[in-house]
Amino acid sequence: MSLARIALRIAVVQALRGRTLVGQNVLDSRIGLIEVGDDGSAMTDQTKPFVAVYTGPGEAEGRDLRSLTENGQTWLVFEIGVTAKMAVVDETTDVSHIVPGIPATDDALELVLDLIVREIGNVLTDPDNAWSEIYRGLVSRVAKIEVEPLRSDGGQRLAARSVRIAVDLACDPVMGERSADASILGPFLRELDKVPGEIAASQAEMIRTAVGEGGAPDWKVVQRRKGMTAGELRALGLGPIEQDLERSTPKLVGGIVEVAGAGERELPG
Repeated sequence: MSLARIALRIAVVQALRGRTLVGQNVLDSRIGLIEVGDDGSAMTDQTKPFVAVYTGPGEAEGRDLRSLTENGQTWLVFEIGVTAKMAVVDETTDVSHIVPGIPATDDALELVLDLIVREIGNVLTDPDNAWSEIYRGLVSRVAKIEVEPLRSDGGQRLAARSVRIAVDLACDPVMGERSADASILGPFLRELDKVPGEIAASQAEMIRTAVGEGGAPDWKVVQRRKGMTAGELRALGLGPIEQDLERSTPKLVGGIVEVAGAGERELPG
């Protein structure tokens, strides 16, 4: 839960940069990107066409006891906008100033928006794009696609689109089961290591820490994966015996037990 969402979003941002009409202006989870002013006009801090990528709501059915690693169906959201310079009057000073905004749409702007939507699909299915391959490795199915025009408070259709794709997202790796680089996030992390700059390096380090170093005992991995109680583990014959307060009972490798009336029997490891 959440690590695969992070990887999905970053992979899609990296896949799209430089490969659509917005160029490098692909943004990761930019809050307040499009705001509606008091006069009903839509404003933005962007000065050129943009695509913003978000991970929206997710829902998992929780079919595996108390598992908290499932991501289930997750919305991948794109906000696409074409900007223009707009005059805005400051109500406190009555002074007009120029700010970037989202203009009302027209046939030319609609063409640009639809082309960008098409380009997103082309990029994410590109066999030669390493980041797109990571996206496809994290997503097992596209369940639904919604494309919706954005409107001002007054109902004016704007030169902006919201594209929402519901995907079946892979489960997060279980803490301690294996190292992050050996998990489903391995290809993502190896590609992220190639991205220059401190931000990418910090992201990779935090994700590796969250996944753990690997090598945890099997019973701990099972308990984490299913969210089982210690009693449930013991009922399955897993985990430390009840008297072991340190929870460090070694794995059974074999033994001999005497069965009444049947003599000794060897227990396999």
